[in-house]
Amino acid sequence: MRNIAKRLVRLAPIAIVIVLTLGLPTSARAGGCGDDLLSCYGKAAAFADSWWSMWSWGIDCELTFVDCTRLAILGR
Repeated sequence: MRNIAKRLVRLAPIAIVIVLTLGLPTSARAGGCGDDLLSCYGKAAAFADSWWSMWSWGIDCELTFVDCTRLAILGR
């Protein structure tokens, strides 16, 4: 009986983290970031006049995507 109680005490924090991670709706809100990234890539391809400018637009798109995802997941 003691072994079972010890195991439950060890596994409780892991179970709490799993429940909170799966139960929070924040990951669903990050879906708009992918749409914005696709739109940004399209603008980069359409308006860039050289390979370097398209590359720099693409890097800006990716940094904006990372920031959007961070805001959606962490909320700050």
